[in-house]
Amino acid sequence: MIIFVRAFIISLMANAQVPAEVRRSLAAHDSAAVHEGYTHHDHETLKRAVDSLPTMQVA
Repeated sequence: MIIFVRAFIISLMANAQVPAEVRRSLAAHDSAAVHEGYTHHDHETLKRAVDSLPTMQVA
């Protein structure tokens, strides 16, 4: 249960655009790889990321 709550809070912060280094520090994760395993982005965050890409013209 603790792991679920921890992942939930880390994911909430990620989706609120809290920088990864801040989230990692608060979670006391020693490595970025471990931290990434706790981070789950919601659909809206992923959509914003894709929408932020520049449009490309194909000739």
